[in-house]
Amino acid sequence: MTPLLLTDILTRAAATAPTGTAVISGNVSLTFQELQHHAQCLATVLRQDGVQPGDRVGVCLPKNAAAVTAVYGILLAGGVYVPVDVRSPAARLTSLLTDADCRVVLTTPVVAATLGNAWPADRPLPKIVEYGPGPAIAAAETAETIADPAVMPVMTPDAPAAILYTSGSTGRSKGVVLTHANILCFANWGAGHFALQPDDRVASIAPLHFDLSTFDLYSTHLAAATVVLLDEQAVMFPAAVVATLQKQRITTCYATPTTWIQLLERGQLEKAPPGGLRRVLFAGEVFPVPLLRRLMQALPQATFTNLYGPVETNVCTAHTLREVPAEEVGEIPIGVPLPHSPVELLDDAMRPVGTGEIGQICVSGPGVTPGYWGQPGQTARSRWNGQAETYLTGDLAVRDQHGILWFRGRRDHQVKLRGHRIELGEVEQTLASHPGVLQVVAVVASGPSGDQQLVAFVQGNPSTLTEAELHRHGAEKLAIHARPHRIVVMSALPMTESGKIDRQNLQSRIVQD
Repeated sequence: MTPLLLTDILTRAAATAPTGTAVISGNVSLTFQELQHHAQCLATVLRQDGVQPGDRVGVCLPKNAAAVTAVYGILLAGGVYVPVDVRSPAARLTSLLTDADCRVVLTTPVVAATLGNAWPADRPLPKIVEYGPGPAIAAAETAETIADPAVMPVMTPDAPAAILYTSGSTGRSKGVVLTHANILCFANWGAGHFALQPDDRVASIAPLHFDLSTFDLYSTHLAAATVVLLDEQAVMFPAAVVATLQKQRITTCYATPTTWIQLLERGQLEKAPPGGLRRVLFAGEVFPVPLLRRLMQALPQATFTNLYGPVETNVCTAHTLREVPAEEVGEIPIGVPLPHSPVELLDDAMRPVGTGEIGQICVSGPGVTPGYWGQPGQTARSRWNGQAETYLTGDLAVRDQHGILWFRGRRDHQVKLRGHRIELGEVEQTLASHPGVLQVVAVVASGPSGDQQLVAFVQGNPSTLTEAELHRHGAEKLAIHARPHRIVVMSALPMTESGKIDRQNLQSRIVQD
C-alpha cells in the first residue's frame, strides 16, 4: 500500500509489524499495534468533542509517547496538529494557539491551568484536554471507545496536516501549513534514500514543532523502524544525548550542526563514539568544516549528509560526503535538488541566472507549502511570479558546472554599511578559519549610541582567544570595510528552541552592551 495520507503510514506499519517497537520514550515504549490503538481512541474522543476535518488541535505536550500518539490521533480524526513548545511563556503559547484558532488543546495539567489563566478575554477558550504518557494514555481507552473506521472522515492528500510556526520578520510568527502530500514527499524520499529498515533505531532530537521531526517520525515509521525520543530536558545535556545514542543502539540521527557541535565539545562524543551510528544527517545552518571533519573522524563508520531546505519546502537538496574533507576545504555544498523539488536560481529581476552566477533559491513542486495560515499577503509575496507550488526562500546559492548547489548566505545577510556591501557569510567564514574558533555569527545592529555596527560573536575559549588576535586574523583576509567593529568571544553561543544559533538574541546584546 502506497501511503497517500500520513495516517496510512501507521496503518501499514501496524498491519505488517504489529509487535514492532514504534516509539521509545524513557521507560515507555509502544508497539505499532499499541500506538494505532491509542491514536484511534484519541481520534474518537476528538470527534466526540466536535473536531471536524480541517480543525486545528494544539499539541502542547512534552516530547514523549503521548505527543506522538496525539499527532496520529489528531490526523486520524481529520484534524490539523499544531505543535508548540511546552516550555514557552504563557503569552507565546496563547498567541500561537489563538492564531491557529485551535478547537482543542492537548496538554499537561500544569499547562492547562496556565493557559486558562492567560487566555485572552476576547477569544473563546478552546476545549483543553489533559493528556498524559504511559500505557493509559487516554482516560477512556477501551476497545469499545473506538469508532467504526467507516464513520471517520475521509481525507485527501492535499488536506492540511500540520501548522508549524516559524519566526516572522514583522514580529508576528508565521504558521506554515503543511499538507499530507507535502510531508509525504520528503518522508518517502527520506525512507528510501537512506534505506531505512525495520531494525533501524532513529534518534529524535528535534522538537515536534521543528520540521526535522517529520523525518524522525514519518520516514522512520514508513520503514516500520523505531523512533527513540529525546525530550527537551535530555537535549540540554550533550553528555546524556551521547549516552542515549550508545545505550539505545541508535543507527540514524538527524540534528542541526550546532547540536552536533555541542555533542563534540560538551558531550565527549569523540571519547565515547556511538559505534552503531551509521547515518549522520544535519540541516538548518552551515556546518563549519573543521568541526565537521572532527565529527567524521570520530564516526568513521557513518555516512554524512548535508540537507537543505526551509520549513516551507522541507528538505529540497541533499549532499552526501564520500570522504573527510581535506584540510584546505573551506565549505561543503548543499548538493542537488531532490526529485520532487526542482530548484531555480533567480536574480533580483526574478530571472534565472546561469552556471556560476549567484541567485536566490526558488523551490517548486509538490513539497511546497500551500501558504501561511491566515496571511495571504505573506503567501503571495513568497511565490515566484504568482505561481502556485513555488517558494522564494531568500537564500542565495550558486550552481557549479556539475549541477551542484553551493550556499551563499541569505539575501538579508548581504548588508550595506557606510556605503559598502558586506557579505556576512564571508566575515563568518574568515573568522571561522582561525584554529581556536568553533563557530561564528556576524550581525549588524544599532549600537548603544545608535550607530550601525558590524559585530562578530565567536564561540571559543575566552581565556585563550582574544579579540585582538581575531582582529589581526580577520585583517589578513577581509577588506577594511568588512572588518567587524567588535568581536565578542563566548564559551557558547545561544541557541533557539529548534537547535540553531539564536541570531536575534545576539543582535539584542549589541544594544545592551
